[in-house]
Amino acid sequence: MAQAASLEKVELPDLPALREHQYVIAAFTGDGSLPVAVAPVGVGDRQAKADVAAALAKWRKWRELSPYQPNAKSKVGPEEVTHVKGVKRTKQTYSLTKNPEEAITFDPNVSMCFPGAIVQAKPAIENGYLIPAGIEDSDRADLGITVDRLTSRKETASPPSASNVTAAIGKVVGDDAPGSSDVVFRRVEAYDSSETALELGISAKYGGFAASLDISARRKETMNTVLVYLRERGFTAFCDVSTPGALFKDSFTEEKLNKLVSGGYMGPDNPPLLVNSVVYGRIIVFTFTSTSSETEIKAALEASYHGFADVDAHLKAHYLGIISKSEVSIISKGSTGGQIKELLTKGTLAESFATPQKYKSYVRIGYTLQTLDGIPAKMSETTNYDAVVWGDSTVTLKVKSLGTPFGTRESFDITIDGQELPGASGHPATAYRAFAEDGSGDPYRITCMKYPVIGTTDTEAHVDWRLSPKELGWFAGGTTTASGRYPETGNVWMDYEAVKDGNS
Repeated sequence: MAQAASLEKVELPDLPALREHQYVIAAFTGDGSLPVAVAPVGVGDRQAKADVAAALAKWRKWRELSPYQPNAKSKVGPEEVTHVKGVKRTKQTYSLTKNPEEAITFDPNVSMCFPGAIVQAKPAIENGYLIPAGIEDSDRADLGITVDRLTSRKETASPPSASNVTAAIGKVVGDDAPGSSDVVFRRVEAYDSSETALELGISAKYGGFAASLDISARRKETMNTVLVYLRERGFTAFCDVSTPGALFKDSFTEEKLNKLVSGGYMGPDNPPLLVNSVVYGRIIVFTFTSTSSETEIKAALEASYHGFADVDAHLKAHYLGIISKSEVSIISKGSTGGQIKELLTKGTLAESFATPQKYKSYVRIGYTLQTLDGIPAKMSETTNYDAVVWGDSTVTLKVKSLGTPFGTRESFDITIDGQELPGASGHPATAYRAFAEDGSGDPYRITCMKYPVIGTTDTEAHVDWRLSPKELGWFAGGTTTASGRYPETGNVWMDYEAVKDGNS
């Protein structure tokens, strides 16, 4: 009652919310043998060390607060097709659920982003915020700090405040440099900030990553947008974790615990969480916007990232044309759109992180959370978004091998739409063409094939094959891939795969 301004404002919890050995005020009415309401007073000696484990045992578990949902993606409503300024606009609404593995932040100075920080679950679940749980540094027990790539070293943060933990990490890493680099390259269609984060495998809530993307402001009418995520992990710093009670000194009493509960810093619906690890590294994130199809954009980015290796001159020129006419918008700090575009043109984006770094040069880029009793605090996240694709569908035709009177050939040249394209084992000859949604339009035209024959110079086979996705039924029934042999009869043929860029 002392917690309320008046008797009417006293909140009396249900009996299941109480803990064993907890003192209560019980209210009875009439001659009833059971109380009509119960209010907690405390647990045993108010000055004894708080039994945090006992409190957590009675509070809601993580999966009750954040129920697990399997990964899923489904269409919502019908597809809408319109034309804007003469360009086809296809919109399909989707519902997307993911269980992201990473929490990434662009703000390396987040005050509670350090191993050993104790934060509130409720703000983390609702908004992804790391809000202190109200525990004084002086009530925290000493905490061991380690680094995954330097496992033989360990420092103690006493107490585990932000500054002390940062200093401990600095002592562990010293002036060393990692012997190898852990780099991830991903690119996804960018329709919406939350969708983009989740498709990258990154939380749309934790760390503020999705809010930093601002995809809606970067998309442009009649153009498609793809986001590129390049991340180097230098190292991950961890804190020692054993039991909930081991995180606190004896000075963290039942009285202090009860004050934090009554103040809303923690409680049955808001248990504390532990930042158990922090990732240090570097990030480059940018959007690539072009009138080309999403498939061609992603193919151009992939080829550029790998230095245009195993890409023939014709295809490289095609990709460079896409890059030159694109708009690049940098999201992460440290680079400009012009610098990124130059790297893409030169095929040296992968070398962005080639310069050796010392461990201490890396900044905080991500973190993981867990409950005080060791359960990973991962969330199932769901978002609805509109996938808007501009332009006709692009069909990618890959010719894997040729059948000849002399046997199958995986090394060959084939002329598609007037362009001679090389094919080799594991590297099919690849061509692109735009078609209407139903697959109608000018067909692919194949006119010549060259292939080696033992004891002679290359043999040529002249044909006049016309491949129409609609007539061949490649994408009938809503499928987006097709494969087979063309033609099905004859002594000269090709094995192919066709992939439709679109809204699947």
